Amino acid sequence: MDKLNLTEKLVNSGLSKAEAEVYVALLSHPSMTINEIAKYSGLPRSTAVLAIEKLSRLAVIDEYAHGKRSNYVISSPKAIEKYVEDQERLVMANKAQLSSLITDIQKLHFLQQVKGAQVEILKGEQGFKDLYNRTLELKKGEEILRFGVEAEKFVFYAEWLKTYVKEKDKRGIKTRLLLPESKLGQEVSNNEDKTSRETRFLNRKIYNPNQMIVVWGEFVSFTTWNESLETLVIKSVETVAMMKSLFEALWIGAKK
Repeated sequence: MDKLNLTEKLVNSGLSKAEAEVYVALLSHPSMTINEIAKYSGLPRSTAVLAIEKLSRLAVIDEYAHGKRSNYVISSPKAIEKYVEDQERLVMANKAQLSSLITDIQKLHFLQQVKGAQVEILKGEQGFKDLYNRTLELKKGEEILRFGVEAEKFVFYAEWLKTYVKEKDKRGIKTRLLLPESKLGQEVSNNEDKTSRETRFLNRKIYNPNQMIVVWGEFVSFTTWNESLETLVIKSVETVAMMKSLFEALWIGAKK
């Protein structure tokens, strides 16, 4: 194994790059002074000193006096094994501690300050489909409000969405949709079933987002319109009321 690969593996095990370079330098020498380590590794002396102090403190390298100078040596290569094991235990302990803090962190999140708010993240294809299926839980005559992206961007899961629309129409759930003006959007609007969905258009110079907002029941969702399709779902009566007011204000001024 060459020195570069070994350095990278030591970094992946938890050492800093400087610490790994000091360790690799010492591996090929019986002992070295600080100046020798700095010169051989190519590190600034101050950086080498900090790395040496850390490795000495962790008992990965040993220090001994040679005259008036301190020399450093790797007495046993197995010392690094104990260090790696200690790092693994530290990672597990930190992970456990972080998990125990999640509840407190969520309570302090700004979105949780809205009374009764619940926040959830959905990701990818399954999250996207799950979001749409949740809207099917509405009762007959209830409505979905969508702040949509331009029709040309709407190319995800076309066949699956046709099935969704059929099921939504079957259940008597209505939709109102705001879109940026576009030729394709107008064509789709002309062919839609006006009894189940109504579309209006906004000037694309002021409205052409890359994020879709959906309002239904007690929920509001924000979907980032890219390949990851990450969606933030908020359950909050107050947030729904605010987004409905915004939708109606835009709806009044939108074109049919």
